[in-house]
Amino acid sequence: MPSKRTPSTTSRNTPIPAERLRTAGCPEPGCQMPAEVYAEADLGSTDGPVTIARTQCLARHVFLLPVEYIPGGPTVAYAREEAEETAG
Repeated sequence: MPSKRTPSTTSRNTPIPAERLRTAGCPEPGCQMPAEVYAEADLGSTDGPVTIARTQCLARHVFLLPVEYIPGGPTVAYAREEAEETAG
């Protein structure tokens, strides 16, 4: 019997445009692989909001941590995108 779900408008294999790709160093000690930074969110805390992000490197290390603990932080492409969002 055919599925009643409608097909997704995006594919998991759709490449991310270079201007939207955010990379940094892998947080795993000793790992020198680049990691993608994605799924950011702000969480409340007793010291104010904390921005967290999920990372995954080429060696498949996955972390969910505050952005200030990501080695090298997000690249310039991400900083440019963030600046454009706050300006406009």
